[in-house]
Amino acid sequence: MKIIDNFEQISKLLHFERTGDCYYLEILLRAKDGNDVRKKHNNGDRTIREILLNHEGHLEELRDEIIKLCHEFNARAYIRLNRRNYAAIGWHYVREFIYRAKENDTKQFEHHQQDPQRNPFRAMSTACGKVNSEPRATTTWLIDLDDCTFDSPIVKAFEAEIMKPGMNMKIAPEDMIVAKIPSRTGIHLIVHPFNAANYIEEGVVACPTEEFRMMHAVLQWAVVNKVPIATLNTFLRGEEQIEESDDHPYLTDEDVYVMEKNYRKVNDKIDIAGFNMTVGEFTAGVHKDNPTILYAEAEE
Repeated sequence: MKIIDNFEQISKLLHFERTGDCYYLEILLRAKDGNDVRKKHNNGDRTIREILLNHEGHLEELRDEIIKLCHEFNARAYIRLNRRNYAAIGWHYVREFIYRAKENDTKQFEHHQQDPQRNPFRAMSTACGKVNSEPRATTTWLIDLDDCTFDSPIVKAFEAEIMKPGMNMKIAPEDMIVAKIPSRTGIHLIVHPFNAANYIEEGVVACPTEEFRMMHAVLQWAVVNKVPIATLNTFLRGEEQIEESDDHPYLTDEDVYVMEKNYRKVNDKIDIAGFNMTVGEFTAGVHKDNPTILYAEAEE
């Protein structure tokens, strides 16, 4: 039995600097490991446990429990190396919950098998997965290199590519690679972001960001349910506030139109979670916020 144990290496990559900083850890039962995963998610996984690590040494405190769960369930433990933050998770959770409630309300008379209902309990998991609060200067991406070891040509080729001058104008080439973490099938190369324009294939379609989708759902919900503008302004916090008056106490469709138009002008952009990158004869997937493996057992 081959053991992938990255506790020691990953512990050194965790930093808790701001109030509310945390890291999202998942223990997953995966169909690809031969498990009978019933009621599985779209990616064929079932969550055994989710944890938000929130202080130095927290990972080590839970080490034995995590390993025990992985062993008992034939599961894998994953962790996202970009920090989350309690405040951001909380607000995203509220938006996601409202979005799911709104979607379910419109689908209540439809054929659920073709257009399934959205489980409101998954709103928190979605928030933890989506909210990346890592400061720009320390954000990392993951390059998934399969069928290789640390000294393989594919690893050396991608290291050399990432360390080219100018890949990130604010980070020195020698500092671009953060870590090389063993996976079940190869290496996860953890790197700082770089200019992806030369690697993304033509024809990628621009789409509204996740944040815009969530804001749209919340605003539509507020119009239908006559949420007072004063309450909504508190909810929106740092986003554009809405002028309130005695004659205009509630949000209107016109308000929504103006807010969304202004939001798109400032914030809308191509929202790409990952892309394929080719270096010489090698191709690998680049993921902007995917989890890396913490612990797993695999056959040799």
